[in-house]
Amino acid sequence: LLTLNPGVKEAGIFDTFKQVCETGVPDQSERHYVHEQFDGWFDQSTVKLGDGVATTTIDITARKQAKAELASTKELLQAVLDSTPYIIQAFEAIRDGSGSIIDFIWIMNNERGIRQNGEVMGQSLLQQNPGVIETGLFEEFVQVTQTGIPIEHEQYYSHEQFQDQWFHQTLVKMGDGFVMTTEDITEKKQAEAENHRLKDEIAQRVTDKYQILFNSIDEGFSLLELIFDEQGKVVDYWHREDNLAFTRMTGIHDPVGKRMSELVPNLEPGWHQMLEEVYYTGQSIRTEYPVHQLGQWYTCYLSRVGEEGSPYIACVYDDITERKNMEKRQAFLLSFSDALRDWPNKQMIQHQTVQMIAEHLELDRCWISEVFLEQGISTVGPEHIDPSLLPMSGVFQLSDYPETMRQLSTQPMRIEDVAKDVRFSDSEKKLLAGLQLGALLVTPLRKGPSQVIWALCAAMTTPRQWTDNERVLLEDVADRTWAALVKVEAEQALQQSEKRLRLAIEATDLATWEWNLPTNEVYWNEQHFRLFGLEPETNPVRPELFLNMSIPMTGSEFITYSSSPWREKLTLTRSFVPCGQMAPNAG
Repeated sequence: LLTLNPGVKEAGIFDTFKQVCETGVPDQSERHYVHEQFDGWFDQSTVKLGDGVATTTIDITARKQAKAELASTKELLQAVLDSTPYIIQAFEAIRDGSGSIIDFIWIMNNERGIRQNGEVMGQSLLQQNPGVIETGLFEEFVQVTQTGIPIEHEQYYSHEQFQDQWFHQTLVKMGDGFVMTTEDITEKKQAEAENHRLKDEIAQRVTDKYQILFNSIDEGFSLLELIFDEQGKVVDYWHREDNLAFTRMTGIHDPVGKRMSELVPNLEPGWHQMLEEVYYTGQSIRTEYPVHQLGQWYTCYLSRVGEEGSPYIACVYDDITERKNMEKRQAFLLSFSDALRDWPNKQMIQHQTVQMIAEHLELDRCWISEVFLEQGISTVGPEHIDPSLLPMSGVFQLSDYPETMRQLSTQPMRIEDVAKDVRFSDSEKKLLAGLQLGALLVTPLRKGPSQVIWALCAAMTTPRQWTDNERVLLEDVADRTWAALVKVEAEQALQQSEKRLRLAIEATDLATWEWNLPTNEVYWNEQHFRLFGLEPETNPVRPELFLNMSIPMTGSEFITYSSSPWREKLTLTRSFVPCGQMAPNAG
């Protein structure tokens, strides 16, 4: 043996043979033999046989190489697993008698997994981490093991040693279990949360500044989203955004998220047509329009928001109701003043006044009342009423209406609902109701601080919300009507005075002349012509004729006249009697 295979001695095989031969104890060992013609691994069994040994040898070189390669691969894999920033774990399913998975055990853990969970190889998952049941993770582990469909997700976990942590997990089936790759993304989530917080804070600051600007402008602003029918016609719209001025101008609260048909039913069709035009053409529109349901006028600028097809329309508008009311009031007052000049007497002025104001304000009843405090009565009339109502013209006792007179003695009376006005007694309410007066607007004229002498009255049979514009209009009409009445009475009195003077002059056969110095015009009556032996002719006469035939003024008279500050206002008058003497009056 030593001659043929001397390497057995160096490899220790010879000593093994010797030991088995001497002791009789068999031996089995694996040896790496690199001698003579051999270079490999062998599995050798040795037993005693007589005074020698019998050996059985198997060449296990290939197996040894495969094992070495497997060990190297395993070492490499472990190095890779340990070098990754992720926690990698492998689990094997534990099943009950029916084959259902009731738990998992660890069969692999990389270094990061060991640092996180400790030495858990072969241990129960549910015993170590029971929180996987509550969070639903266990069901996902079972699902991946049974279906083979991978799962990737982010999971919040706050159980066992984990507190408020986030993980990104990938679950992949392996054998009768699964491999789980886990990344702790808690810091990332916190950073994201902080980033979102900062973004929200910045956005909120921008929003706050926008809202401050949005709500500080005087003009109303609305962002509208159009609603179309099947034919593409605008039939309604949503209020998506409105500033505070919108509520201030319209009185509509909390409009955002509501359709306009909910806020203002039966809106004028022309408004939808304007919105439709802006939507389809993209051209902005500036207009003035009324909303009769709100009793308001607005100026409005409409523009499309976004590209063609965008249903959003921006609306910027302003309340011009006061201006429109003023224009309407001024137009009415101009027409009324023009009409006043054509009404020749008190009766026509009063009749036309109540008719015009009743028609303009759409009243059920309008009348003029004269008050006679000493007699304790007031008269009603003239009166303009709705044809369906009974007239109330006549005489009324002031004592029956104490609250009415109390108010009128200090201020105009504005009653929007007679039946509910707490200032009236039950008896006075009953009297007013009997006259079918549901709402009153009265403008009095007073002599002195509290003596009512005259009033212009507007009334409705039902309650009415009187506006300031209506109150001011009634006051203006009352003032102008009263001024016209005073003027007519003064003119009538003047006419009567002139008539009496003319009759007196004609009765006394006086000759009179008038010289208007600013216009240099002289006027003679017929007796004056005859006084000088002339036939009456058309006035005015030539001043020279007057100067040549009249008695000149003395120097003192002329000086007094010419130095008077009223020179431009005066007309000199001389009167003569037929005997030729100058009458003593001058004017």
